Amino acid sequence: MKTSKRRTAALLCPLAFLCLSLSACSTPATGENASGSPSPSASGGSSSDATAVSLEEMDFTFTDRDLDGGWDAASATLVVFSDSGVTVTGSGAAVSGCRVTLSGAGSYVLSGSCADGQVIVDTGDSDKLQLVLNGLSLTCTDHAPLFIRGADKVFVTLADGTQNTLADSASYSLSEEDGSVDGAVFSRADLTFNGGGSLAVTARYHHGIVSKDDLVFTGGSYTITAADDGLQGKDCVKIRDGTFDIDAGGDGVKSNNEEDAARGFVYLEGGSLTITAATDGIQAETALRVAAAVLQITTGGGSQNASTDSSGGVRPEWGGWGGNNTPSASSEPASAKGLKSSGALLIESGTITADSSDDALHSNGDVTIRGGTLILSSGDDGIHADATVAVSGGDLTITRSYEGIEGKDIAITDGTIRVTASDDGLNCAGGSDGSSVNGRPGQNSFQSGDSGTLRISGGFLTVNALGDGLDSNGSLCIEGGVILVSGPTDSGNSALDYDGAGEISGGVLIAAGSSGMAQGFSSGSAQNSFMYGYSSSQPASQRLTLTDGSGNIVVSFTPVKAYQNVVISAPGLQLNTAYILYSGGTISSAASEGYTAAGTLSGASKVADILLTSASATLGNASGGMGAMGGGMGGGPGRMR
Repeated sequence: MKTSKRRTAALLCPLAFLCLSLSACSTPATGENASGSPSPSASGGSSSDATAVSLEEMDFTFTDRDLDGGWDAASATLVVFSDSGVTVTGSGAAVSGCRVTLSGAGSYVLSGSCADGQVIVDTGDSDKLQLVLNGLSLTCTDHAPLFIRGADKVFVTLADGTQNTLADSASYSLSEEDGSVDGAVFSRADLTFNGGGSLAVTARYHHGIVSKDDLVFTGGSYTITAADDGLQGKDCVKIRDGTFDIDAGGDGVKSNNEEDAARGFVYLEGGSLTITAATDGIQAETALRVAAAVLQITTGGGSQNASTDSSGGVRPEWGGWGGNNTPSASSEPASAKGLKSSGALLIESGTITADSSDDALHSNGDVTIRGGTLILSSGDDGIHADATVAVSGGDLTITRSYEGIEGKDIAITDGTIRVTASDDGLNCAGGSDGSSVNGRPGQNSFQSGDSGTLRISGGFLTVNALGDGLDSNGSLCIEGGVILVSGPTDSGNSALDYDGAGEISGGVLIAAGSSGMAQGFSSGSAQNSFMYGYSSSQPASQRLTLTDGSGNIVVSFTPVKAYQNVVISAPGLQLNTAYILYSGGTISSAASEGYTAAGTLSGASKVADILLTSASATLGNASGGMGAMGGGMGGGPGRMR
């Protein structure tokens, strides 16, 4: 939206993830990462610790024992629960009523059922234990039913084909020593779950499964119902495989180590997670990396619980989400984001479907998308990064958002991207969005520094925006790809909006929108373009087609909203060559997202004969409006014949 531009400085964090020179259009992206090639490094940090984090320093591996869900009943200690007591066969287990304390390394097979029982692991710091849940149903009325007080590492194996349940009560009776216990499964040691069985955890007190060290899953099926967070691993949460159904009154999955830049991460190498969370779906303090997973996430009541109402007005009551009621909870305001990282957010593959009240993807550092299929619906922004949003692959659809994609810098090198936004489609460094003036509750900040750059050098991008289509508070650089914008219908916005340079050197761009603030490209652009103003508004779904003098289609596109101004640029557009602009009609070739550059046009109405005599021409009734003043769109010579 065209109002005063303002940025709020946020986390000062080096952009180690992308070696991009984004300050001007004349300097293209260079280096390995600019082309979208894999790189393990990423920027990170938090609002309290502006530290550059390298993913190379993080342990994303799974050990052989993590992956091994086998067990040997002959050598294990057998523990069988019942309401009348506990039977133990073997060594290392002490019984008091229906409470069992395991004090030695080795394997323990747990089975049976008890309405008020508990398993406590209390061994040396170098001891490793395997707990095999072999049809165990355990409720504890005043504490965590599975409590790992001390060990080096504990492996919880779900025996194949078994169903296991753990449940607590709404209140605990804790000693001073155990005062921090706040999960139905609570571990002070590294904790790994594997095997082929199932586990249902009902956490009425606070969290479902908690590890104060690493929390790892390599198999099994899990149903987690928690008053607060579903899964919480302080140092990390790593998932290799497994099926998860999480219903959380707080966050679905969280890692929250703020002290160590190499910890506090979430890594999803696989697995299928369905998360319904009152606050964030998945939250990481340093880095959130999705290498391969299937995620179905709903947060804060979903996108229908939006930051603005249907008419664009601010909803001051937005943000009143539940959860975060643990004694150790952060004092920061609650959020209801789909995937959230205080550092880097990296998506390499997988399928992600997110319906979030707050941002669908959010990072206080960089958001990097290299692949995968993403379907995002947000009551606030589809994707936000305080630093850089970089897309180099994948299939991304934002079906609903306030602003579609926003970051201090935005770099798109490949991928298929579809954006629907009630304000700006792509917004770089805050642009001129009205939220800065209105104080919209979901307004985000950006890292300090020079004005950002919106750079598109490849991919296929469609934008349907009620605000500006492509909006940069700095420069707009188009170097390749296919970009189709169905921009605003009101005169206070435009399909293209930039403050610095606005240059195109490659690719295809068709940007249709209103005429009042229309803006084309700067006269110094290496590829020819023109802006054409129609004498009256063209109806939605009215095809526009540019042909050469022989009738060959140069470009053809059907905007989804009414338009009165269009900016067109394509590699084949030549100076001092005759072209014809048409409206309506049909084409013989199949169109992708309403676009084609081939086929035969029939039944169309001729709008104008066009002859370009400058690289960036203003034609028809296009005057350039106030928008042309920002980017130096000279309204260079061009004429209609």
